[in-house]
Amino acid sequence: MVLFVAVLATLIAAGVALVSWLLLRVFLGLWRSGRLPKAAVVVCVLGLAVHAAAPLYTDPLPAPKVGQASRIPVEETGLKVAFVGLDGADWRVLRPMVDKGELPTFSRMMREGASASLNTFPDSNSAVIWTSIYTGMLPSVHGVLDFYRIELPGLSEGLYPVHRTFFKELAGPLGKIGLSRQRMINRYSVHALPIWDVADHAGMTLGVVDGYFYSFPAIVPSQKDSFFLSYGLDGYEQDPRGKKKEETELFVQPYSLFRELRPLLALPDFEWQSAAALKILSERPQPKLLEVYTHEPDTVQHLFWKWYQPQYFLGVKDEDVRKLGDRIPAMQRGFDAFLGRLLQRLEPDTVLIVASDHGHAPTILHQDFFTQHRHGPPGILLMTGGPVKPGTVIQGAHILDLYPTLLYLLGLPVPQDAAGKVLLDALDPEFVRQHPVRTVPTYQTLGPAEGLPGGRHESGQDERELDKLRSLGYI
Repeated sequence: MVLFVAVLATLIAAGVALVSWLLLRVFLGLWRSGRLPKAAVVVCVLGLAVHAAAPLYTDPLPAPKVGQASRIPVEETGLKVAFVGLDGADWRVLRPMVDKGELPTFSRMMREGASASLNTFPDSNSAVIWTSIYTGMLPSVHGVLDFYRIELPGLSEGLYPVHRTFFKELAGPLGKIGLSRQRMINRYSVHALPIWDVADHAGMTLGVVDGYFYSFPAIVPSQKDSFFLSYGLDGYEQDPRGKKKEETELFVQPYSLFRELRPLLALPDFEWQSAAALKILSERPQPKLLEVYTHEPDTVQHLFWKWYQPQYFLGVKDEDVRKLGDRIPAMQRGFDAFLGRLLQRLEPDTVLIVASDHGHAPTILHQDFFTQHRHGPPGILLMTGGPVKPGTVIQGAHILDLYPTLLYLLGLPVPQDAAGKVLLDALDPEFVRQHPVRTVPTYQTLGPAEGLPGGRHESGQDERELDKLRSLGYI
């Protein structure tokens, strides 16, 4: 990094010196020939033209393309799919509570459906893993390598800081002297199509309640009964700045939902997400694909594991354990209650899938966080409903298998360039016989679903998310 900055500074200095020398030569030549006044007028006119045209090129986002639904052959499976993402949920927390009878819905899903320890990427983070979950692609393909990019002079795409390395430590000082800028990732950062884009291209109704960074800015669904609540909606509502319709539409589609959901957006992270999902399902038709995501497990476990398992730490006070030791179990009970209510709202032909991107482990080596997951502890997977076989324990499941499995249950072909497999072992063999796995070469030629331009830099989203990462110790 130091070498890079030194080389960059040298190149900039050399470029400035060369341009200055050329300009001086031109100026002296015009002065001696007497043509300087005319040249000055031409330069001024050109400068005004460039200034007027500059706004056309300030936003580097690609213009969204709209794919054709007819390009995806859909097979009717008679199923709808609901996918709930619990960032960081871990069996080492859930299983003891299930055994004690504290989580009746989790217990029911394990009994009536399939479950697994979900293998994940070691030495990675949620930003990378959830991109792979939603796209089915390896990081080398989908292109997301961290939570944000560091933009540097001469590098239009920017560089990923590579999670928790010295590179990110130098970004702050470089930013103070104008040599760097941090940009959060969003759906335009992904070089592959998330599953909701594919479903929308296929003409399916969809409902998204927070799809992590990759749901901002919101797409404009092609089906009238669809809805889309992007990541960061609660932060946008709580921002004291005024709300403009064109900004709000980056977070909510259709716009009318913003007024209906606004009272819920003052609630904490998982509470507004779960309340919004249940409210919409009670008032609108259930979409073919429903997706709900929350980062709450990861955050709470990072911050409170020290008092959840005090035996792994030094200097833990009993008083603090009594006060804070139930924060993690209480959170799991909240998830269990939500899943119970969700199952009541879902139609009988729905397959519910609950998954996490990784698990957690206690550590005394991190000053701010009391857990870590750099070594890739497995996440959780639960499937129930439809053709899912009761009481099945799936072996060898991986986070990359979620995307093809979701597509398959929706009746969509699995792209041959997807890295995972359909989890057929969890399904009734007769259903699989009637609905063999179909494939297509790729979905990447479709382009992203329709969206509103300018979302990357509007609405203060970058600033709010960077502040959140700083508070959690990622920056």
